[in-house]
Amino acid sequence: MKYWIWIVGLWSCAAPAQLATTNFVEIEQLMQKEARPLLVFFYTDWCSYCALMKQKTFADQALIKELNDNYYLIFFDGESRETLWWNQVKMEFVKRGLKSGTHQLATYFAEQKGVVTYPSLVFLTDQYQKIYQQNTYLKASELHALLQVIY
Repeated sequence: MKYWIWIVGLWSCAAPAQLATTNFVEIEQLMQKEARPLLVFFYTDWCSYCALMKQKTFADQALIKELNDNYYLIFFDGESRETLWWNQVKMEFVKRGLKSGTHQLATYFAEQKGVVTYPSLVFLTDQYQKIYQQNTYLKASELHALLQVIY
């Protein structure tokens, strides 16, 4: 019995760290407590590269530690039907077809040449100024290297 307790204790200590994320509603309060750079991951449910980044890239323990310690991270569905306020402007889903559309926040932050592609990573300062945008799949090592260069 003592061995089981010891094994369970070791297993709980070795549990992987969880990625801390926030949302657009809470970010202003967090920034007031502690200003940090912001990384926004725009994805959709149908995007296979987005799902791969969630499963692989954002599961890397070294990257999780770096993001949790130094950044605020928002995962945002570019097709969300949620109405939000950003910079005193009402942002909502804009229908573009029978079943398709884009949330105005995705358009505002992630649009390039009139199109929002997924996955999109948008890097912002603590004052919400866009520093850089990456519209492609990134491995954990590539995202880590990008964070070192950008911030």
